[in-house]
Amino acid sequence: MKSKTLSRYQHEQLRLLGQYFRELRFVSGLTQEELSQNTNVHYRTIQRLEQGENVTALSIIEIADTMGIDIIKELLGN
Repeated sequence: MKSKTLSRYQHEQLRLLGQYFRELRFVSGLTQEELSQNTNVHYRTIQRLEQGENVTALSIIEIADTMGIDIIKELLGN
């Protein structure tokens, strides 16, 4: 399968998403390793997310759920 090239806009959105999750983790007082232990997500995936790299939606949902965030409400602004 050919890898899709992301636009500048998409890169910026991934960077902002990563920043959002990093700030939530800091506020929660968790390390990446601790968050990983509380989820089914490898710590390297958490690192990638926080660095603005492309990760799966399932990983984002799992992390958000573990942190008590309704990601759908956040995305829809409800």
